[in-house]
Amino acid sequence: MIPASTIFDQPTLLALLEHDPAVAGSRAFFAELDWSLVERWETQQSGRGRPGHPMSAYLKAWLIRICEGFRSTTRFRHFLASHPLLVLDPGFHLVLDPAEPYGFDTLPLHFVT
Repeated sequence: MIPASTIFDQPTLLALLEHDPAVAGSRAFFAELDWSLVERWETQQSGRGRPGHPMSAYLKAWLIRICEGFRSTTRFRHFLASHPLLVLDPGFHLVLDPAEPYGFDTLPLHFVT
């Protein structure tokens, strides 16, 4: 999902995603991995209970955390807050907020606790 904001429209956000160095680096790294097992597991789980964030989004965040060398969840949250496109790209369900610069709330980042 590409949110809309009062500052960046959707085409601009798409262009930012395509040109952000942090996103480009993570996309290149993730492209080297076989996600088919995760996708099959997510498909099997899709009919069970309340849908949460995709497992692939959690795994990608975890891999980013390891690659960036963050041992502390607090430091990782600060890193993601300063790189909001890394929150958008892995596929987390966002709390939309058009008043925020990127169109979603980047402060709580509940998904990395």
